[in-house]
Amino acid sequence: MENVTFFEIDDNYIAILNGFISDNKHVAILYKNLVKFDINDVLSLNKDVIVNTIKQLIADASSKVKNINLSNIYLMMPPKNCTSYQSKVETLITSPDFVVRDGDIKNLFNMASKKLNDNNQDIIENVPDYFETSDGNKSINPPLNKVSREIRMAFKFHCIDKKTNLLYDEIFSKAKLNIAHKIISTIDLPSLIKNDYSKLENYFLFFIKENVTTITLVGGNKSIKTDEVNFGIANLVLMIMEKYNITYVDAKSILANFGFDKSEYKFKFNLYKDDSVKILQKDLNLLILKFLENLKSEITKQINIISSCTNLSFEQAMKFNFIFMGSLNNVFNISPLIGQIIKTDSIFFSIKNANVLEYQLYDCYSGLYSLIYKKNYLELSNIRNITNLKRGD
Repeated sequence: MENVTFFEIDDNYIAILNGFISDNKHVAILYKNLVKFDINDVLSLNKDVIVNTIKQLIADASSKVKNINLSNIYLMMPPKNCTSYQSKVETLITSPDFVVRDGDIKNLFNMASKKLNDNNQDIIENVPDYFETSDGNKSINPPLNKVSREIRMAFKFHCIDKKTNLLYDEIFSKAKLNIAHKIISTIDLPSLIKNDYSKLENYFLFFIKENVTTITLVGGNKSIKTDEVNFGIANLVLMIMEKYNITYVDAKSILANFGFDKSEYKFKFNLYKDDSVKILQKDLNLLILKFLENLKSEITKQINIISSCTNLSFEQAMKFNFIFMGSLNNVFNISPLIGQIIKTDSIFFSIKNANVLEYQLYDCYSGLYSLIYKKNYLELSNIRNITNLKRGD
């Protein structure tokens, strides 16, 4: 049993999730919390504000969870300024008996960490697609104690610019937390989706948040490329606010309670609590339809960009399944519209774990869940820019 704590800093919130994995099969959540910020980018806040918020979350977690693990935390980083690459490395087995040992796997990861030739970027994570021994056998797990003359590793490495990386280091150092491992958010979400859709290997995943939508190309149940567009559920909320001159909270409440409804009523009733503002269902429906058309335009443009960076044509990419998750879940009855407006073979995905109903916790939960298979190689991975941080003052 291993107790693990995840932090995530995203565009308008800071989240913490503590849990454990048992017998490489089960995941349990002991504690979760998040603090929202009403801003476009949480990193534009004064760094001391972020540090103090992290400290408050730590204090609250420590008071509610006995022996919470805060000595080495996992950090989820948004995919802003993130780039992904694919490569292979190979090494000969050095021992006389040709038995694969820890040192051989570490050597593979060390070779992988040297694949980046950009001095302005840091490798955040090397994710193996598979390991292969000289007899041709492939496995997602390191082939420890197997006999082989050489071993190969096909892998993806995810990078982020040095400036952003150092900013996170500084924040968590000031909060007196040690980062054991960094993960680009959304990278691990396919592992959760695979549970419900085992036959679905290639698709686009759209994680719609407050102010941004993360778009991930998934191939073979692994994240290939991830990017963001500055478009989220807040765009719909603002459309309602501007049309009716109501507050952000009231607009979100109307979407949650009424959303999209084409039912025919013999009378027309006001959706708003005050008769001074008249909001009819048919007008709300039109705003939601317009939002979905705008969302379709945004993601289509991004798919064109992503496909141009791969060997996919735009036409091939558009044939992939679309999976949607995130804040759209808070809009009543919107999921049937996704297929009608954006794409017929679209899936609206929601994590079924009752402890992570808030979409802001999806990434942390997926990171915890993914440790079931990641822990087999994480300790052997040697990414040079992910080192123990010095304690802050």
